[in-house]
Amino acid sequence: MPATTAYPHRGAVPTAAWLQLFRSARAEIDLLAYGCLFIVDEPEIRLALVERAEAGVTVRVALGDPSGHRLRERGDDGWVGPEIETRVRSALATFKTLGHGRGIEVRTHNTTHYNSIYRADSDIMVNMHVFGVPAASAPVLRLQADRDPEAASAYQASFERIWGAATRVTQPAE
Repeated sequence: MPATTAYPHRGAVPTAAWLQLFRSARAEIDLLAYGCLFIVDEPEIRLALVERAEAGVTVRVALGDPSGHRLRERGDDGWVGPEIETRVRSALATFKTLGHGRGIEVRTHNTTHYNSIYRADSDIMVNMHVFGVPAASAPVLRLQADRDPEAASAYQASFERIWGAATRVTQPAE
């Protein structure tokens, strides 16, 4: 794979690429997004996350706080509107269920993040947010930390800052 692979929008990333990303993880998987609903909507990807967690891979999921003002702002900025809150609540409920007792930690954040980040060890996919465009219609970059150390480090540091300020979700979905 070249140092950086670019996709014109998230829908152009084949499901096989997402599966390869997550199945390749041996130590860590990090997800940072407002909702990540496309991941929980895909059974194979959900299963890959659960399997990796059950194999001892640390899986951390940071989703937007459905009651937070930053999520509402992103809904307005991405022309999705208040529907974003419903979508995030749905994703959050699914992730809580997936993680309960399986080693998937879920937190919520109330930050403005300019990219959604999907990382498996040193392989990172970055869904770049574009004003006025839903995340699904925005470009995605795939980076390898060993080939793009500065770029990968910047995205990992962003994830860590948000993760550190995020609130842990402890109750399984009802």
